[in-house]
Amino acid sequence: MASKKQKASGKETLVRAIEYHGGPTKLAEALGTDAPRVHHWLNRSKVGCPLEMVPFVIAVCPDVAGLQPETLRPDFAEGWALLRVQLRKGR
Repeated sequence: MASKKQKASGKETLVRAIEYHGGPTKLAEALGTDAPRVHHWLNRSKVGCPLEMVPFVIAVCPDVAGLQPETLRPDFAEGWALLRVQLRKGR
């Protein structure tokens, strides 16, 4: 289970993605979703960005330093590592 500090760092990374786009509404537009959903990730969700949205957030924020799956969702770091191994093997 992730520590409180890890959860905070996921939210901090989400804030950087939001700032990159100029606000939650602009990030939502880039993702093809609605602004209330992004606001929910930031203000109400305990984990921030949902796992299924992580690749899309990364794709629409190519120039955000330190933006990696592990920084958006540090609670799933082992899963990201496993996915990378499987992708390298061509599974």
